[in-house]
Amino acid sequence: MAVRGYFRSPYHDEPWIESHLDIRDREGNHLPGYGWIFPKHNHLNVGVFSIYPTRSIQSDFRRFMSWYRILDKPSDVRYLGFSIPWKNTRQEFQRDNILLVGDAAGFAESFYGEGIYFALKSAVIAAKALSASFDRPRDKEFTRLVKAELHADLLYSELNARMFYPIQGFGFYRMVRSQHVNYYFSELIAGGVGHKECFYKTLLTSPYWLFSNHLTPYSGDRF
Repeated sequence: MAVRGYFRSPYHDEPWIESHLDIRDREGNHLPGYGWIFPKHNHLNVGVFSIYPTRSIQSDFRRFMSWYRILDKPSDVRYLGFSIPWKNTRQEFQRDNILLVGDAAGFAESFYGEGIYFALKSAVIAAKALSASFDRPRDKEFTRLVKAELHADLLYSELNARMFYPIQGFGFYRMVRSQHVNYYFSELIAGGVGHKECFYKTLLTSPYWLFSNHLTPYSGDRF
């Protein structure tokens, strides 16, 4: 689930992207998700994401906005809210001559809620399947290729999410502030590593980030 808003702002040309993993509900409990502020052409893209369904995500969004002075008096606001299809529980990706790609197939990853890469990748897979068995839809070539080329990344994205979000307070304090873990998950966004590699490297280095005192300082300041 995600809610985002588009705001006219003089800060739209700032050379930064702000991501905030330490977001909380009205009782002060950590929320299983994150918030963001992205500068765009002539506005800011601001939003919050949660891996779990929540009835209060709009309130969480307004609370997140209240933390930043630059969002005190937004103008020309446009809000969008939507569910993110991050899991295809039926594992059904085609029927007869119909192939499901992108969001229609539940191809959003579970940690960041990102779906563009998987939409494009599944479209390429669909093209390969059609080239190989256009006149034989019952061969389920598309389903076979999806399981061979996409399934592992989607599975390990869910494992990464379940490793981090249920203990988000601890995860933020130890994992996000560790340069090693931060590097792996940053590379995940940049495409330098896949979800499987990120998951295992995070686990293998856990003695270091669990017990190390070398953590990035966090002041909690917000602009």
